[in-house]
Amino acid sequence: MAWDDFLGQDKASTLLQAFINSGRIPTALIFSGVNGVGKFSLAKEFAKSCNCIEAKSAPCDKCVNCLGIDKETHPDLFIIRPLGKANEITIDMIRELQRFLNLSPQIADRKFFIIDSADRMNIESSNAFLKSLEEPPLDSVVILVSSNSNSLLPTIKSRCQMVKFHPLRKDVIKTILEEKLNLESIRADYLAGISQGSMAIALKFKDLDASKIVNTMSSFLRPAEFLKSKGMELYEQRGVLKEKIEYLIFFLRDILYLNADAPELVMLAKNNGISTDRSKNTKDIIAKIEKLEYLYNALDSNVSSELVYKIIRTIWQEVSVYNEVFS
Repeated sequence: MAWDDFLGQDKASTLLQAFINSGRIPTALIFSGVNGVGKFSLAKEFAKSCNCIEAKSAPCDKCVNCLGIDKETHPDLFIIRPLGKANEITIDMIRELQRFLNLSPQIADRKFFIIDSADRMNIESSNAFLKSLEEPPLDSVVILVSSNSNSLLPTIKSRCQMVKFHPLRKDVIKTILEEKLNLESIRADYLAGISQGSMAIALKFKDLDASKIVNTMSSFLRPAEFLKSKGMELYEQRGVLKEKIEYLIFFLRDILYLNADAPELVMLAKNNGISTDRSKNTKDIIAKIEKLEYLYNALDSNVSSELVYKIIRTIWQEVSVYNEVFS
């Protein structure tokens, strides 16, 4: 890929290219931004650009280093992702990273260590990783990829160069959906509108099954169903709540389209039990969406899952005509 292929991340791309052109590449960086905006892909692109045999600032995508990094098989590329039931990055993973950190590069100029979802490090692994940043080898680059950098230890953040990734603009997501996935313009426009700036969300709901989503929401928002979810690990419970917030935001956006007399843009609410005569107050709908977006992000902190559930249930009850599910 070329740097220009990373649509919507011009500032991040320009900063990384400046590092390469100056020859002053930080030994530790944080790629921070919401999911689905290209952080991990750009981390690999940066690794290729720093190690490409044929080119200086833009990777050739043909040499042994570029191909190995693309396939994640390069001996000087070390990638850590959360694993296990707890979906955590454990201290054993960090110790393995430290072992490779002290080795010389095998065929590349620099070793690259990419920690995906770095905010999933637990306390033990975070403290162990901090030691790796005290005297990092100059032939190594560590990149922390995170959608919730606020959860990283302040002492880790203070030792890393922050590279911020912004939510993608609606027109950027629409272009990608049209050109890369060959979606019709109206479909691409809808998905871009509900994506919250994330390609991951747009792709997740590319093949919507409206009736299934309605049934899922109605079932989950019975109090008994939520009590069952309390048996989950906290991170699992919050993941479920995030998914339901995404669904509800989509329904609310549909109501906005209906209120604006744009039924051709409606994907979920049409013929699926959503009231269109009880929710004509556009400001109220927008306020609900903003509240849900706030709660979505707050789930990454210590907000009460039960409180979030109650708010989701109340909003769904106000826009759904299937009130019998709450009895």
